[in-house]
Amino acid sequence: MAFKDDNNTVFEDSIQTSDTKEIKFSLLENRRTGQLRVNIREFTHTDTYDGPTKNGMTLRTDNVEDVEKLQKIFNDFFEGAKKFF
Repeated sequence: MAFKDDNNTVFEDSIQTSDTKEIKFSLLENRRTGQLRVNIREFTHTDTYDGPTKNGMTLRTDNVEDVEKLQKIFNDFFEGAKKFF
């Protein structure tokens, strides 16, 4: 089955990073198991290709506490990364 056949996007946001690149942040629900996952994926939009790249990650989430932990580590990471600019 195709990825879209197995997964339902329940929430999504995105940020345009260039004229042809976009990063999508999605909360996905597996249609068979009900499992929720956070998916962060880069997409390319050009004349020859419109779709996801290999750049990205999927993180399992079982509850709101998992989402809060991910939020904290991402916030901590980006605060630390700012120091190098």
